[in-house]
Amino acid sequence: SGVMDGKHKQNGSLDTPEHRQISRRTAAESLVLLKNENKLLPLDLTKIRSIAVVGPNADKARIGGGGSAQVTPFYSVSPLE
Repeated sequence: SGVMDGKHKQNGSLDTPEHRQISRRTAAESLVLLKNENKLLPLDLTKIRSIAVVGPNADKARIGGGGSAQVTPFYSVSPLE
């Protein structure tokens, strides 16, 4: 990319609707369903009255970690959202 040799030009765009669409599609397509007992999934929203989101991280997006995971995202979505 030329970053280390000084030839990299900073141009282009960040956090565009297209970027968000690609990120969302990539995340959705990367999910792996390990087990679907009784064909529970996908959820039938016409039959659901409530869903419990439990735990200390339910209302906070825990997206940090080590290495490149320390990059601050443009936005995040919590499990509750």
